[in-house]
Amino acid sequence: MIFGKNAIEENLMTRTHGGNWVGILAFVCGAAVILPSLVALALSLLAVVRIIF
Repeated sequence: MIFGKNAIEENLMTRTHGGNWVGILAFVCGAAVILPSLVALALSLLAVVRIIF
């Protein structure tokens, strides 16, 4: 049973390692899309707070 479990874990590891750059690329693209919008949101909130106070 241990052999079967190890074989499954090894298969998952190799599959993850093979598609690792795809995940990194997707993460970088997602961060590149999300971060500017977060910065714009923070700046707009700061501007609103400055106008109110």
